[in-house]
Amino acid sequence: MQLANKFDQKVIWITGASGGLGRELAIALAQYNVRIILSSRQEDKLRETQRLANLPPERCLILPMDLTSIKEEQIKMIGDRILLKFGKLDLLIHNASLSQRSMAHQTVDEVDRKIMETNFFGPVRLTKYILPTLLKSSDPKIIVISSLAGKFGVPLRSTYCAAKHALHGFFDAMKMELHKKIKVTFFVLGGVKTESAMHALNADGTIHNQLDLWHERNMPADKCAKEIIQKLHSNRDEWVIGRVEKFGLWLKLHFPTLHKKVLFSFYAKDKENLDQEPSID
Repeated sequence: MQLANKFDQKVIWITGASGGLGRELAIALAQYNVRIILSSRQEDKLRETQRLANLPPERCLILPMDLTSIKEEQIKMIGDRILLKFGKLDLLIHNASLSQRSMAHQTVDEVDRKIMETNFFGPVRLTKYILPTLLKSSDPKIIVISSLAGKFGVPLRSTYCAAKHALHGFFDAMKMELHKKIKVTFFVLGGVKTESAMHALNADGTIHNQLDLWHERNMPADKCAKEIIQKLHSNRDEWVIGRVEKFGLWLKLHFPTLHKKVLFSFYAKDKENLDQEPSID
């Protein structure tokens, strides 16, 4: 009941809501008395999320958009639409993301730029443009869905790691600048069972179209979504969610050499699956 009270009448915007964790967040949040805004590039899949979440039109707003090319004028119009329909915006969940499966030195510039645009510049641009609308709320909050790859380098995901590291730097600074006006919370995730690896980019920009070897060991997306929702209204700046892999942060801090060896052992298995050639000092 306490959680229901905290969510009562909240207006929540989820990016990357066409599937995976974003869809599961929408489904789980829909059980509360909230209004939900769904965004991604694929309108048909957003409507499928709306159907699966059993969200009637009066509680849902579909806003298709491409984070890699969003303009200030578009966001201003979107902000006006949000205010017209719901009168406010309380919570923005940055969930949209694009991964990779390629060697750093082999990845073409276009892939690096696309990943950075989707994972870093897009969320930053959206935040800047929508901030005036968000700050009209009596309790504004930004949620940044991050990854362990935002805390340390992970082989075959170099630019993805760079983008997640950059998100931490930007939002860590911003939340201190605006600490009396808005709350920012990071959710650092370990492996989550979604199809993100299927949509990841190869070195030449083609779609990876293959699940990771560890897919079945990962946390189910619906379980991860429920755990995030339980913690959305906490005062902590950061939460780490995952299975055994989340202890990699502790290992990196206290035993960096061992952490490097563990990562390389996983990479060696990955390269067998991806036909990559690893190297390590």
